[in-house]
Amino acid sequence: MLNHTEGSVVNLSWQTRLAVLWLIQLINYTAYIFISMLESIAVLPTDDAQTAVSLATFYFLPCLAIWLTFFGSRRLSRWLNIILGALIALIKLIATIGAVSGSITRPDGTLSPALIFNEFWAIPAAAFIVWFAWREGTG
Repeated sequence: MLNHTEGSVVNLSWQTRLAVLWLIQLINYTAYIFISMLESIAVLPTDDAQTAVSLATFYFLPCLAIWLTFFGSRRLSRWLNIILGALIALIKLIATIGAVSGSITRPDGTLSPALIFNEFWAIPAAAFIVWFAWREGTG
């Protein structure tokens, strides 16, 4: 049962914002795979072990972050979100630079605006994860 004291409501709001931002990351990666399939771009590694690591990173870690945000200690949740959010933001920034530089192209050699946009919009979501987690710890 939810305790309706002021502190609990603020904490729930913080947790919910982080959970939604992590869900955006999951949706982003799913959209990335679908766009690449529609545009016939090989974005996942061909090696099964590398594919497993990629899927675990971009699916399991956000799910773990969501779960620990709600059920972990406040301190653990804060630092986990700061570290994982910064890591995802860095990975997405590198992927965006790679997409813009032409390392991810369609079979005809042209750039994919959909994939570039998809990579780019995940950066602010990851940055907001870091921001909300940092702000929670100082508030």
